[in-house]
Amino acid sequence: MHTKADVIEGPTLEYSGRYRALYLSFKELLMITLGSLFATLYLGIYPDVNNPITIVINFGVAVILSILSSILGAYSPVLTFRQIYPISLYTTAVGFVGVLLTLLRI
Repeated sequence: MHTKADVIEGPTLEYSGRYRALYLSFKELLMITLGSLFATLYLGIYPDVNNPITIVINFGVAVILSILSSILGAYSPVLTFRQIYPISLYTTAVGFVGVLLTLLRI
């Protein structure tokens, strides 16, 4: 039996010392970058150089999204294939309906 930490961490548990720290640092920087991209594309909060407050708001939203992602990852159960298949089926169906509604402009 593996502990929950072994299952969640996976290959990152095999890294040691500074290499694991670098990996986790790059992973968290990527989460902040993706949060900033989400805030720009979907929320319309783009970082404007002429208006510095938009940069602060964009970065704040990105940090909040990465914190929420970390909390969700820490408290969610480890999913097996029995749970992943229905979740992916339903999210694909919702995405397909969203694309159809967008194309029909409803």
